[in-house]
Amino acid sequence: NIPLLREYLARDQDNLFCWWHLGECLRLAGDEDGAADAWAHGIARHRLLDDEPRRGMGNSILYLALLKLQHGRGLAVDDLLAEALQWFPRNLALQWMVAQVSVDRGDHATARPILERLLAIDTATFFEPELAYDTALFSHLSAELLALGAFRDARFGEAARLYRRAAETSPNPEACIVKARLAELRAAGDQS
Repeated sequence: NIPLLREYLARDQDNLFCWWHLGECLRLAGDEDGAADAWAHGIARHRLLDDEPRRGMGNSILYLALLKLQHGRGLAVDDLLAEALQWFPRNLALQWMVAQVSVDRGDHATARPILERLLAIDTATFFEPELAYDTALFSHLSAELLALGAFRDARFGEAARLYRRAAETSPNPEACIVKARLAELRAAGDQS
């Protein structure tokens, strides 16, 4: 797909989905630098579009992909995240990224309400007509991040409860249960 996507984008640089798809293909092929470059090009094209086409929620996938890659590499994402939220304030995955960055910085007060809102979403009835979300966002991903913040704030009982909640849907429930047990031990130690 990579040569075909490059050929297509040489003719139509404003197809933002194709920029995302090229980046994803490159990432899957092990070329993270190429993926980052493709997503950055797509974002640059996004900036040039008229306002109305830019606001389509599907265009947020370019930002999300580049944000995840940069954050995973330990790079600063503040400016790009702020720009993405300016265009897509309702995007729940971007809101989760704000929470993740906040927890990384020890700013649990910013992360907590975002994560609580995400955990309160009923996936059986929730529907976003413009974008599909991974339901993990509304379960173990948010529960684990909220638990980590609670643990770091020495709210060990709350952390244990949240880690156990995360274990219910996590692909790695054993790790969540071990963290819950550690939080319970810390909570018991605080009471003695």
